[in-house]
Amino acid sequence: MAALPASVERLRILNTSLPDSCFLLQSQSDPLDEARLAEIDLSNSSQLTSREAYRITKVWPHVTTIKLNRCINAFFSPDVLHIFDNLDRLEVLEANDALLSEWHISKICRNFRTLRRLSIAGSQLNYRSALWIASTLTKLESLDVSDCRRLHPVAIFQFVNLRPTLRFLYISISETNVACFSGSVDQLRLCMPACDIVYYSQS
Repeated sequence: MAALPASVERLRILNTSLPDSCFLLQSQSDPLDEARLAEIDLSNSSQLTSREAYRITKVWPHVTTIKLNRCINAFFSPDVLHIFDNLDRLEVLEANDALLSEWHISKICRNFRTLRRLSIAGSQLNYRSALWIASTLTKLESLDVSDCRRLHPVAIFQFVNLRPTLRFLYISISETNVACFSGSVDQLRLCMPACDIVYYSQS
């Protein structure tokens, strides 16, 4: 990692862990401002800790895309606060099936107002979380809240506030809630004709 060429634009490290020794040289210097790295994909790295994620975001604070899909451990430790503190230009965040809580979502909303795409499928998104997203992430073009089992039909109407920019919205619910959501989704489509709303039920 310390010898990563500055010309690298996308970095994918899947299903692995990154010990502190990977960052010894870089952790003693300033962030790599001249690096071209724009995207970091750490998906499926189930052993990734928040400390390791923090080191990564500290070394490359100007990345615009970070993928932490299924990185559950990275979000559940006392150090998780610091993951969000370094990134200042983030436009794309994927954290599907990372078990994000209401608190995590609120932190994302406060820190990453530059987001254009947010994917938090399988999170604990609820009415209050939906309100935070709709009121703070006003540059969103794509939002994935699939399989968010705490999502209520009334909550999805909060996303009308994103009408000026939102072009893709992904929603999935259990078959037992189809009747509750169908009418709400139909009304949402009427309010947001420019947004492609992908809605489906899961067994």
